[in-house]
Amino acid sequence: MTVKLRNVSLLARLLGATGFILLLMYPLATSLFITSELRLYRDLVADQASATLKALTNSVGEQAVIGDYTTIEQVLKARVDHKPFVAFTFTDPYGGKVRTRSDPPPLHSPAWFSRMLALSDESIEHDVVLGGVNYGKLQARISHTPFINQA
Repeated sequence: MTVKLRNVSLLARLLGATGFILLLMYPLATSLFITSELRLYRDLVADQASATLKALTNSVGEQAVIGDYTTIEQVLKARVDHKPFVAFTFTDPYGGKVRTRSDPPPLHSPAWFSRMLALSDESIEHDVVLGGVNYGKLQARISHTPFINQA
């Protein structure tokens, strides 16, 4: 049974065409919005991580010079509970490590949504160098779970 367009009113044809266009545009607009938000979030986290590691490198470096690993642990513990960080590791040139971590936040969003966003935990590293002398490496682990839960 075919419907001839001549038998359908102009209003029905306009409403049908509008509905069809909206049906096609909604997924496209949603996709573009999510993509732009992800790009903005990644840039924001990269800037925040870079600034935090730079500040921590100076604080940790001062303590590494004098070998005060207890203070290094306290400095890292004070920062590890701030989003998006879940762990910090300082490794001295001889292989000694100071590790701090917080409990990873639970994931509240559906698994398919997490896979769609494609945000996995990542680690970034920064050398601790003061006065041209390498005192070790500072590594930060970043969890994107709070952002995924919020989205």
